[in-house]
Amino acid sequence: MLDKYKWFIKYYKKSYTISIIALAIDYLLKLILPYIIGSVSDDIFQKSVTMQNLKFNLGLCIVVSVMCYLMAVIWNITVFRGDDTIRYLVTTRLFDKYVKQNPEFFEKNSTGSLMGKATNDPYALGDLAGYGLMSLFNSTFFPIFIITIMIITTDWKLTLISILPFPILVLASNRIGDKLNKAFEQSQKSFDNMNDQTLETVKGIRVVRANNLKEFQRQKFVDKADDLYEKNMVTARLMAWYGPIQKPIEAMTYILAIGYGTYLIKIGSITVGKLMSFMFYLNLLIWPMIGMGDFISIKKQADASMDRIQEIWDYKEDIVNKENAIELSDNPTIEFKNLCFKYPSSEKNVLENINFTIEPGKTLGVLGKTGSGKTTLLKQFLRFYEVSSGEIILNGKNLTDYTVESVRDKIGYVPQNHMIFSKTIAENIRITKPNATDEELVKAIENSDFEKDLKKLVHGMDTMCGEKGVSLSGGQKQRIAIARALISDPEILIMDDCMSAVDGTTERNILDNFKKIRHGKTNIIAAHRISQVKDADEIIVLDNGKIIERGTHDTLMKNDGWYKEQYLRQTVESIDEKERYK
Repeated sequence: MLDKYKWFIKYYKKSYTISIIALAIDYLLKLILPYIIGSVSDDIFQKSVTMQNLKFNLGLCIVVSVMCYLMAVIWNITVFRGDDTIRYLVTTRLFDKYVKQNPEFFEKNSTGSLMGKATNDPYALGDLAGYGLMSLFNSTFFPIFIITIMIITTDWKLTLISILPFPILVLASNRIGDKLNKAFEQSQKSFDNMNDQTLETVKGIRVVRANNLKEFQRQKFVDKADDLYEKNMVTARLMAWYGPIQKPIEAMTYILAIGYGTYLIKIGSITVGKLMSFMFYLNLLIWPMIGMGDFISIKKQADASMDRIQEIWDYKEDIVNKENAIELSDNPTIEFKNLCFKYPSSEKNVLENINFTIEPGKTLGVLGKTGSGKTTLLKQFLRFYEVSSGEIILNGKNLTDYTVESVRDKIGYVPQNHMIFSKTIAENIRITKPNATDEELVKAIENSDFEKDLKKLVHGMDTMCGEKGVSLSGGQKQRIAIARALISDPEILIMDDCMSAVDGTTERNILDNFKKIRHGKTNIIAAHRISQVKDADEIIVLDNGKIIERGTHDTLMKNDGWYKEQYLRQTVESIDEKERYK
C-alpha cells in the first residue's frame, strides 16, 4: 500500500514509532472514559451511586483526560512534523536532481512542469505524510481496539450489526479515489501548463509590451487558467462526494445500534449504561471509518504526485563520471580528433569531422555565419552532451577519463545567452567565486570595462539587477557575464559571441585588457566580429558544422575565402559608422 513511500518511512521511522506508541496509549485511555460513564449511569439508574464512588470516577476521568491530552500532543508533533519533513526532502532532492542535469533533460521537461513538481506536488506528499498517515493509523489500529472492547463489554451481535454499513463507506471511498487519482494528475499537468505560460510572459515582457501583445498574452493565460479551473472543479466535485457518503452511513450505524440495543435492553441482555457506553464507543468508531475515506482520498492524490516526482528521480543523468575517472589538474593541451556531433533531437550531424589542437596558453578564434555550429562546438568543452563519434583529448587522455567537475573547474564560460540572477551586480559577478575579495571584484569590473556604468547607477555594485537582469541593458548584462568569468581567473576561458551588444570602443578596451590578464592562459573566442579574434594564435571558420578555413589572420587574408570577404565588409561598415558619428 505504501511501497512508493518506503524511503520516507525508513528515514522517519523513529518519529513514526514514537507517534504510534503515543497514539496507541491515547486510544487505550480513550476507551476507559465510555466504560466509566456507562458504569456511573448504571449506578444512577439502580440508585446505588455513592459520593465516594462518584468522586473516584470523576477523578479518574480527569486523570485519563489529561493523559489523553499529553499523548495527543506527542503524536500530533511527531506525525504532523512529517508533513514539512517530506516536503523539504522532496524539494531538496528534486533541486539536486535538476542541477545535475544537462541540456537534454531540460529539452524534455518544461520549466513550468519542473516548477510544479518542486512546489505543488510536494504538498500532496506532505498531506499524506502528516494527516494521511494519521488517518491510516486511526482507521486500522483504533477500530480493532474499539470493536474488541465493544464485543467484550456489551454484545457481539450488537457490535456486528452496528458496523455492517462501514464496508460500504470503504468501498465507495476507494471507487471515488480511483477517479480522483486521474483527475488530480490532470489538474497538476494543467497547473504546469499555466506555469509555462506565466514564465514565458514574464521572460518576454519587453517584447510583449513593445509589440502591444498584452491582450494576446492575457488571453493565452486566461485559457490556461480556465483549463486549470475546470480540472480543479472536477477534483473538487469528486472530493465533495465524501461528505454526503459519510453522513448517511454514519446515521445508519446509529439507527441499527439504537434499534437493536433497545431490543437487547428490553429482553435484559444488556443494561442502559452498557448501551450508553456502546454508543460512545460507536461514536469513536465513526471517525476512524471517515479517516479511512480521507486516507484513500489523500493517498490517491499523493500517488499522482509521487508518480510525477518519481519520473524525475528515475531519470538517469546524461553525463556521469565513469568509474575510476581522474582529476584534471593542469591547463591541458586540447585536441579535437575527428569529432562529429548531433543533438538528440537532430537527424543529421551538427558538427562534422572537426580536427584542431590548442596548446596551453594559446588563443583560438572561431568564426562562421549564424547556424554554422560555433556555439555547439564550444559546448563540447563543457561536456553537456556525449559526442557522436571522434574524441576530445586533454593531455593525451580522453575527455571522459576526467571527472566532469574537474574539467569544468578549469573553465570560465561566457555564454551567448547570458543569465543574470535577481541579485545585486556584485553578487552576480561573485557567483563563480563567492569568496572573492573586494579587490578581485573591482579588478574584474575594470577588466570587463564596466566601471563607467557603475558611476551612473545610484547604488553602484549594490544595484539590484531584477528578474533576468531586466533593469540592465544588453551590453551591461554581457559585461557582467564577462566579469563573472574573469573573477575566477580560469585556466581556460570560453567566450561565445559575448560582446555583440557592446560598442567598438568598449570592445577594444575589453580586448586590450584580455591581452594583459590572459597571457599564458588558454582562450577560445567565438564571434561574428573579426576584430574580436584577429589576434588569435589560430582562427577556424565553420560552415554547416565543418571547418572550411583555418590559420592566422595574415594567412587567411591571403586566401580569397569567406574570412577575407567578411573582414573587408566589416572594415567598410566600421569606417561608415565612424563617419556617421563624426
